[in-house]
Amino acid sequence: MEDDLLKYLYGHVEKDAPTPNDCWNYLQLLLAVRIHRKWHNVVVVSGESGVGKSTLALRAARDVQAATRLIAELAPETYAQICDRQIPAEDLLPDLVKSLDWTAAFRDAQERPDRFDPATQVAYDAKDMLNLYESRSFGDAVVSDEAIEGGYNRQWQSVENIELVKAVNKVRAKGITVFYLIPHLEDLDPEFRERSCRFWIYCEAERSGRAIAHERPSKIRYLRRQPRSFGFYQFRKYARLEFEPLDGTEFWSTYQAAKMDRIQRSLHDAQRRLELSDPLVKAKEREERAQQREEKARKFIELRNQGYPQDRARAIAHLGWEDARAVDPRRKNNKNSA
Repeated sequence: MEDDLLKYLYGHVEKDAPTPNDCWNYLQLLLAVRIHRKWHNVVVVSGESGVGKSTLALRAARDVQAATRLIAELAPETYAQICDRQIPAEDLLPDLVKSLDWTAAFRDAQERPDRFDPATQVAYDAKDMLNLYESRSFGDAVVSDEAIEGGYNRQWQSVENIELVKAVNKVRAKGITVFYLIPHLEDLDPEFRERSCRFWIYCEAERSGRAIAHERPSKIRYLRRQPRSFGFYQFRKYARLEFEPLDGTEFWSTYQAAKMDRIQRSLHDAQRRLELSDPLVKAKEREERAQQREEKARKFIELRNQGYPQDRARAIAHLGWEDARAVDPRRKNNKNSA
């Protein structure tokens, strides 16, 4: 009766629909396969505040890094087919998803020395991302948390972000998977979004713990107008993702501690910048610098009177060349001598 109703409503009944766990494993394996085929992955994770973007990204980064390490160990025969690129990934992954116990493999991989570390593999701005690109190795995953500071289109022309775009295009050989967390897909710079982002995961706001996976097809699509999805389309079969919260786990506590430390340092830097922009603070600093120059000049004159050469006295007093010429008591005044 239920099948008849579904067939009446939708025209068909999916007998072999993938489970949420299959969809999750499919995405992680797809990203791992791309790494072994000498590509890197840029995944945008978007959604409203509080829908679980950080949770999803941390889980995915942990599993992708584990899958990249384990795929050659658990499927050696298929691994050769993966590396030679003769068989499309879409034809390989369904069998891998069904035949391997990836959940147990991920659990074991979390205890390995090369596991994902939320304390050192999460970036909070463009400078952090550049450092991670330089320090991480093949198969690693990194998370750009609150990517609104690094990929926000209003700040995209900063020197750091320009260098970040260049780095993304240069590090393909390093085989790194990056998850960018951002509220809206529109917030990313259009050029970066079009050229570098291959995958997009949208976290649903209606119910926490659910998301939809999209990809930008490698085949050319001829469209009369640009769709609102910016060229991203749902996975054909494995689009629906579900994930559990990480609250109460040591993994989440490590991430939260590192994030709060970074936030505190960021707030301290912001407060310092505000203090430096205060006119009274600027006037006080100018006065302090003037007093320091006067002290150096007095020291320089004292050394010159003691017979020190000008270069030596200037070096001891740490006085600039132009300042030394201006206060040198033995410097000839060409105008008066003329």
